[in-house]
Amino acid sequence: MKVLLGPMVARASGKIGGAVASSNRYGTYMRRNAKPTVSTTPYAQKAKSDFARVSQTWDTLSVPQMEAWRVWAANNPIVDRLGEKQVLAGNAAFGKINGLIAWAGGTLLKLPPAVAAPLSLESLTLSGDIGAGAFGATFAATPLATGIMLLLWACVTDRNGVVYVDNMMRLVAKSEAALATPWDFQSALEARFGTLQVGQEVHVTLTPWDMGTGLMARGTSGTVTVTSTP
Repeated sequence: MKVLLGPMVARASGKIGGAVASSNRYGTYMRRNAKPTVSTTPYAQKAKSDFARVSQTWDTLSVPQMEAWRVWAANNPIVDRLGEKQVLAGNAAFGKINGLIAWAGGTLLKLPPAVAAPLSLESLTLSGDIGAGAFGATFAATPLATGIMLLLWACVTDRNGVVYVDNMMRLVAKSEAALATPWDFQSALEARFGTLQVGQEVHVTLTPWDMGTGLMARGTSGTVTVTSTP
């Protein structure tokens, strides 16, 4: 959890109860004081493999290539959860762009993109019928532009009314490029979270993404309750 400090507290470090305060180049943050666990799920193993691939590729870049990523990061700051602009380090910008490309099995970029990110969806409507009805998303504009895919970030909750799900969202699937609405992603969800049950809530964010440049638009989110029409 990131913390925005004020005039009464300029810096924070150390442990308070079950929380530990620390800081890095992007500011002060709080984390739970817990022993690390080792995840051996296929998803965790792939994430580790992708991270290693990206890190090793960064080490092979030339000095001019690394400098190009530093310049790109300075010109393309990100906005954190507190609304503060942050300039990533060159290797962090490289990892942010290439992490998704590695996940998708694409060719990593050695130079930063020189084009704009794709546009966000104009509209999104979700359907959650696992019976005879429709399941998935209808969206506009449709079809997606040439080379643009949708990334599906999602989680499934058993209790209605859950509001904060950011920490539960997982990258589940990507669509085909230039997809036309609708997109039925029930099988992708069930492969990740198990068989869907009536009454569950599916929380979804769809993000247009260009694998060729690694750039993605701002995601569009929605929630749908699972139903079943006989």
